[in-house]
Amino acid sequence: MLHVGLIEKLEVVQKNFTKRILGMETKTFTQRLEALNLESLELRRLKADLILTSKIIFGLVDLNAEKFSKLRQDSITRGHD
Repeated sequence: MLHVGLIEKLEVVQKNFTKRILGMETKTFTQRLEALNLESLELRRLKADLILTSKIIFGLVDLNAEKFSKLRQDSITRGHD
């Protein structure tokens, strides 16, 4: 897991780089990402975490999921498995 300070430094690099692209100087960071068809580093990390979690749960990686978490058997799911 990355330290919060390192994450912020990486995101500053992305913000500064996209701002220096011709025609992007006056746009907000969100507008620049959209215009350049990019995702924020935060969103990319979140997606990667979700993909890895899904792979662990469905046994698609060689890793014992029970070492990291345990699925509850007694939760209420409104009639769904």
